[in-house]
Amino acid sequence: MLKYRSPCKLGDFVYFFPMKIGLIGFGIWGQKIARDLIKLGAVLHVFDTNIKALQSTHFLPIQVHYTLSKLLTANCNGYVIATPASSHCTLIHQLIPEGKPIFVEKPLVINAKEALSLAQFLNQKVFVMHIWRYHPGIKALGEVIKAGKIGKVLYVKSERCNWTSPRKDLDSIWNLLPHDLTICEALFGRILDPKFAISEQHHGISRGTTVILGDQPYYQIEISNRYWEKKREIRVHGTEGVIVLRNESIDHLEYIAGNDAAHYENLEIQKIYFDHTRSALEIELTAFLDFLKGGTPPPTNLQEGIRITNAILHVRDLAKLS
Repeated sequence: MLKYRSPCKLGDFVYFFPMKIGLIGFGIWGQKIARDLIKLGAVLHVFDTNIKALQSTHFLPIQVHYTLSKLLTANCNGYVIATPASSHCTLIHQLIPEGKPIFVEKPLVINAKEALSLAQFLNQKVFVMHIWRYHPGIKALGEVIKAGKIGKVLYVKSERCNWTSPRKDLDSIWNLLPHDLTICEALFGRILDPKFAISEQHHGISRGTTVILGDQPYYQIEISNRYWEKKREIRVHGTEGVIVLRNESIDHLEYIAGNDAAHYENLEIQKIYFDHTRSALEIELTAFLDFLKGGTPPPTNLQEGIRITNAILHVRDLAKLS
């Protein structure tokens, strides 16, 4: 049934159907994506090679497909890829001929050869799910920096640490570093040049890495799968103050005014609140659905995904990793 949605331009009628989304991958993260897509009113068609995972959909409003070819017959408006990263490149190549927009989980690919193979599709509607680009706290940080509230930015530090990872086809660099590189681009409009990287390796696999980007400002990144406490902190130091986002779950920044002559007895922490009623995942999925309805393309396009991939490869070279 056609529905009328208001408000609209005078004399215009806005009609819409629920967007039909093909979700490929129903693992830990795929199930979260499905939850939010259903919440946003999408009609969901799901494919996964794991039959047990698909059996868990029985009580959900989801159409299950046991082969990719069957999913492709559903005539979806767009596709979301939430499979292991090692399968992303192959799936994108398979979906491109369908001519429908694609939203693929990060990392886009896991080596230079795959990135090169996707460069031919830069004019296609392929977008990467770089979730932190959509986080309201990152947007708030960017606004503080742009407003000059902390003066000239000198230093940024990001800590992204936890204990192990469910993603077994990736090391900690491919798994965690894309987040911080996208945050860097969101804050400064570009990825600062990688200058230094050193990695903690276990049996040839990176479990933790320290990265330095840029010079003035410089950006220090600490990623690790060796912290038993989860850390997701971003702090920005300026000539006139410091601003901190403690983790992804809170609704405020902490702001401390003070230059190089500041004294401890005058320390005052102010809270700068932002709207965090919706998760970053829901916001980015909304952006994709709105695009499918004729709206603005998500900012995290294929070009951005390849930039992030090239920066990761540069960091791996600096850290002497294959």
